[in-house]
Amino acid sequence: MKEVRIGLVGAGWMGKAHTNSFANALMLFGPESGKPVFEVVADVNVEAAKLACEKFGFSRWAENWQEVVTDPQV
Repeated sequence: MKEVRIGLVGAGWMGKAHTNSFANALMLFGPESGKPVFEVVADVNVEAAKLACEKFGFSRWAENWQEVVTDPQV
């Protein structure tokens, strides 16, 4: 099964909603949607990024969106 490596910008309410949606995509849409791999989460609030990283299972966190969009792992 292919992997979909996720880079998330924003760890607030909408970031939580998107993370939940990615986590449930496999169950809802089947294996053709790919398995989500939570790679990196960024937020201007570093503490929010750290908390989202820990709470939602991202591999790491970043301080700005540029790190996410240029990350070769995403």
